[in-house]
Amino acid sequence: VANDLRRVTVVMKIAAELERVADLAVSIAERSAGIAQHSAFPMPGRLSGMTQEALSMLHDSIDAFVEENSAAARLICQRDFFF
Repeated sequence: VANDLRRVTVVMKIAAELERVADLAVSIAERSAGIAQHSAFPMPGRLSGMTQEALSMLHDSIDAFVEENSAAARLICQRDFFF
């Protein structure tokens, strides 16, 4: 029972954080669109790569949680440090 309660608590925290990530992503997208309309400069290529890495880390984090893979979670933390 304690394990189930911990899992429910963690899932609720994850859901709140995913909602926060989504809200921030919308804000970033809206600001980026506004800047792109008023700027003669192209978006740096690095930004696209950072976007892909962030999405990959998010997907890998969810997979590590679902699979209960703590080693994979630690690797994601290391990737985040270098990111």
